[in-house]
Amino acid sequence: MLGLVLAVGAGLVALTGRAPVASPPVAPPPVAPATSARPSTTAPPPRPGPAYPVRRVGTLGDRSALVSGRGDAQLRYTRAPGNGTRLHFICTGCDARTWLVEWPRGTAVGGGPLADPTAVTATLDTSVGERGVRGRATRLVVAAPAHAEWTVTLTPFDVVPLHEATFDGLGDDVVAVRARGDLALRCGAAGSFRVLARPARAAEYVDGGVRRTGATGTSAVPAVRGTDRLVVEVACPGRWTLTLP
Repeated sequence: MLGLVLAVGAGLVALTGRAPVASPPVAPPPVAPATSARPSTTAPPPRPGPAYPVRRVGTLGDRSALVSGRGDAQLRYTRAPGNGTRLHFICTGCDARTWLVEWPRGTAVGGGPLADPTAVTATLDTSVGERGVRGRATRLVVAAPAHAEWTVTLTPFDVVPLHEATFDGLGDDVVAVRARGDLALRCGAAGSFRVLARPARAAEYVDGGVRRTGATGTSAVPAVRGTDRLVVEVACPGRWTLTLP
């Protein structure tokens, strides 16, 4: 058999003057790049509409309001007079497609889809006086998988339990403190904080803006003159300590 193959090859060379050229190898089909299931943070935040069933919470007063649900929803409530609102959200079955968006401002909690939707603590209703934000009515859009079960707790700032001595915390939180001087926040990693307070003769809580903490060490948390109640929103990925004077 080998002799026959060699003979055929020799005959081809004799007839054409050159050896047969092998066919080029067939390239494998291109592989599509892997894509993430996480929505882009540049996507527009979900807006209130028919896709989000309405849950009426009513007017917030001298206690927290608790609402439980499943999947998509829009919670309609009226904030307490002169108050922002502390949001606490816990969810079983939520994933990277989960959003919490405060309207009419259109602000997404966390800046986009929730990084960790199992438990979130944040502030709402701190945009009083901004363009397009009038009155005290808020719509909180919850965009979550249909099977997800969640609970939202809404607490007016004046009702957040008050700390009067140094205490520790873990992860993001919104706390209230009574202090007549500057405080100190120690976070074991890079984080941030902001102070909200209602000074004397002010009708609303005033947002002091976000300040960054160092990767290590202690950051000064300035007190606000004219009030002894401060609401501090802490963003720290680990354990932290807030030292009161």
